[in-house]
Amino acid sequence: MTRLSRALVPGALVAGLLFTGCNIQPNDNTLPGQVAVGDDGYTVEVHFDQIENLVPNSTVQKDNVVIGTVGEIRAEGWEAVVDLHLLDDVRLPADAVFSIGQKTLLGAQYVEVSVPAGPTGTRPTDARLADGAVVRSEEHTSELQSHSFISYAVFCLKK
Repeated sequence: MTRLSRALVPGALVAGLLFTGCNIQPNDNTLPGQVAVGDDGYTVEVHFDQIENLVPNSTVQKDNVVIGTVGEIRAEGWEAVVDLHLLDDVRLPADAVFSIGQKTLLGAQYVEVSVPAGPTGTRPTDARLADGAVVRSEEHTSELQSHSFISYAVFCLKK
């Protein structure tokens, strides 16, 4: 190797890492420890009016238990379409309700799954969500929005 090539190779490596590193998005990759991202799950597509700051790789929870992982998030028209990877062991009813949750004001957001009870506490149907099912969320406002508005109002009143 010549003296010039010894100087150019490290410079080229550093430049390559800097320029290609700008396109690395950690949430675009499957992270270790996630559930239902392999052969152990099925995928459901949920349409939301708004998703606040939900990001890929967020958790999907039912009764504070992690049952899945948020996959791809994309926009279709005025809706946010979220792919949820759910565990095979957790079969949700067809009328399951999906909403955006957040444990604390500064905490990470997740998808909350709730199952409405029938009029007498029994399930009205045995229909289940299958792989590839499409669900429309009817949630329009979130508890998080209320908390944000109240905290902003309190902050403004203190001035």
